[in-house]
Formats: sequence, C-alpha cells, structure tokens
Amino acid sequence: MKYLSNLGKLSLIIFTAFLFGCSSLKINTEVEASNFDRYQNVYVRDVKVYSNERNAAKNEALQTKISEWKEYTRAQLNTYVNSSDFNIVGAKKRNETLVIDMDVEVVYGNRFLRWFVGFGAGRGKVDTVMTVYDAKTNKIKFKAVANSDLKGGNAGGDVGKLLQHNIRHLMKKYSNSVASS
Repeated sequence: MKYLSNLGKLSLIIFTAFLFGCSSLKINTEVEASNFDRYQNVYVRDVKVYSNERNAAKNEALQTKISEWKEYTRAQLNTYVNSSDFNIVGAKKRNETLVIDMDVEVVYGNRFLRWFVGFGAGRGKVDTVMTVYDAKTNKIKFKAVANSDLKGGNAGGDVGKLLQHNIRHLMKKYSNSVASS
C-alpha cells in the first residue's frame, strides 16, 4: 500500500465498500433466556416470511424467493434444535416444551436504485422477531429482534444473503442466551 497515493487508497476503500455492500445488523434481546435446563422439547410452531411491499403479492419471482427464505429459516431452527440437547417435536406438548415462533419481514427495495444511486436509495431490509414460549404457561422465555439494512453493494446487494446473515446471527444470539441460562 505504500505505493498508492492517498487518492488511490480512498478509491480502493470506496470500491471495496461498493463491491461488498453496505449493510448493518442490530439485535436487541427483549427477554433473555432463563431456566431452560428444565425443558426437553422444542416445537417450531410458526415461521412467517413475508413482504408488505405494494407489489410483493403480484411478483412471482419475489414470492418464490420468500418461499425459499421460509424454508431456509425453518431449516436453521431445526439445525439448531438438532444440535442442542432439546428434542424437536411435531406438535405442541404441554410438558417441558418450548414453542418457537419466527416472524421475518422482508423489504426487497429497489436493486436498481441501490446499484446506481446508492446512499440508502432503494434500501432493502430484513426485520426478524424470534419469540420462544413455555408451552404450558404461554410465558415468553426468550424474545429478540434483529434488524438488518441493505443500502448498496455489488449489483445492488443481495437481500437473500442479508436474510441469511440476519437469521444466522439471531440463532447465534439465541444459542448463547440458552447456554448461559
């Protein structure tokens, strides 16, 4: 790098940020996990992935992606449960069962604007709420909200990769919270 001028270094930094994208992730844990050692089972009840954008329902390509993202999200939940000390169950049991709901809102935004304008124009985002309940009492045992933004990147960035990043980090937060409970 000693051969590059300051302008060259700045150009390299800007190009790298432009190529790899500008995204952010913030996870807020509203209810920390506690007393999880008494639970044996996990029931993944509801996984919702949707977009409230004006034309989302009519966009077949986006609906296909949303179906794929829903499968990915459910698979990540199942992978976590299978690698933990919990047993995954297919229905809500009353004894020592945790019930998991995952709500994922996707704003695909406008890839063209992200690519050509940048600086937040056409922004995409993924907002995920993971809630874990006690099956018997319906008391919330863990709740976290993950908010991710996509403001630019190579070819306008990839909302699918943003969703995967969001879900992976949320699952890691949940796993760490359960381990420390």
